[in-house]
Amino acid sequence: MKGLVGTRWNPGIRGVALAFVALLTAWPAAAQSVTLTVAKDATVRGGTYANTNFGSQPILETRQSSDTEWVRRAVLTFDTETTVPDNATIASAKLILTVKQGNSETRQLDAFSIPISFDEPYVTWRSRKSGSLWSRAGVDVTGNASYAQVTSTPGSRVTFDVTQQVQNVINGKYGSRYARFVVRDSGASSRDSYKQYYSREASDASVRPMLVVNWGSTTSSTSTTIGPNADGDIILPASAATTIAGKWTRESISGAIGGVAVGQPDAGAPKVTTALANPANYVEFRFNAEAGKGYRIWLHGHADRDSWANDSVYLQF
Repeated sequence: MKGLVGTRWNPGIRGVALAFVALLTAWPAAAQSVTLTVAKDATVRGGTYANTNFGSQPILETRQSSDTEWVRRAVLTFDTETTVPDNATIASAKLILTVKQGNSETRQLDAFSIPISFDEPYVTWRSRKSGSLWSRAGVDVTGNASYAQVTSTPGSRVTFDVTQQVQNVINGKYGSRYARFVVRDSGASSRDSYKQYYSREASDASVRPMLVVNWGSTTSSTSTTIGPNADGDIILPASAATTIAGKWTRESISGAIGGVAVGQPDAGAPKVTTALANPANYVEFRFNAEAGKGYRIWLHGHADRDSWANDSVYLQF
């Protein structure tokens, strides 16, 4: 099932169960933060440098040109796999580069997620690993970009808000939960677009690329009353799920309630024909019951590829 858009409880119907009520109680994890130094990074260059690896250099570079001979991009990997819990709610995530030097123009940069791994000693404009090419020269990208401006001031910092990109990674959207980015100059071709940043190999650890991630809540528990609307319905958006386990993930989808959905991507697995008592993959909403009142459930959803194999979920009470 792709995209459980929301759940609606209608208290006007008797006979279903007494297990649901208008009080939603959630228990988010206590707020936590981690500052990660880049685990892998390199500059990739086009043209005659398309097969040249720059992974051991103490600098990263960006430059934009209509001639790929002069184009430079920076690729980075951070270990969010072992440092941030699965399906944690990311409150903020900042990707930070420190400028070493550059030409005089102020430039706009973009940071895209990279959906697949690369190896620092082998990554180039064409290759991501030894014997493995990018599907498209110049690095594979996915999702939406984050943007930031860069000047030529030495020691200045360039900060990208990559909160949603890290959330996608932590939710397992790309399989591996390492956060990977490519930073590019997104402006027009210019000989003065060239900029340098400190890399993982910089002798001063304080200027190396960083990813600062905050997740959870400032309190250990909270309660939110979700009352009936004018039609007597109680609307629970997918963002109100208290537990998302296994292969289910949150994602942004236009048209979903609040713009957020939870879904399980089509992996080609056989359709589950019997409900499991203790499933590994599930989404949970918590309620305290109001005795004597029945509820009817409505689910808003969309099947991957509109296929019958993806069009169903089991409900457990």
